[in-house]
Amino acid sequence: MFFDDDVDFPSDHEVMWVTYDDTHDAVAQVSTLFHGRVIQGAMDALVEASRHAMRPRIDVQWGKHGMMPFGWRTQTVDTLESDEDTEIPEGRSLTLLEYNTRITPEQRLPRALASLLQLSSQTRMA
Repeated sequence: MFFDDDVDFPSDHEVMWVTYDDTHDAVAQVSTLFHGRVIQGAMDALVEASRHAMRPRIDVQWGKHGMMPFGWRTQTVDTLESDEDTEIPEGRSLTLLEYNTRITPEQRLPRALASLLQLSSQTRMA
């Protein structure tokens, strides 16, 4: 798949693979290229494809990272040295949601509390 514009490039391409079972009746695997690594879709991606005439759903993270199989939010990736632009240290295991939002597990509670405090102060002002 080619994109006319990307964050760092005037055009970019992304790659996905769909593997069918031996009878070609069902999707057996959905894989995408995501930030320099191949991500294999979990069972969610296969179920989603079966609900739509064996057409897998692929979500796109605009910018640097690329395509993600359906169900990506709960899939995990291990951070690599090449992920230095994410400011997440190498060797971490994160869900793709954490990776894409740069919110690591230890940052969740402080951010959630800050959001609650902000909401609380807005409510008092209204």
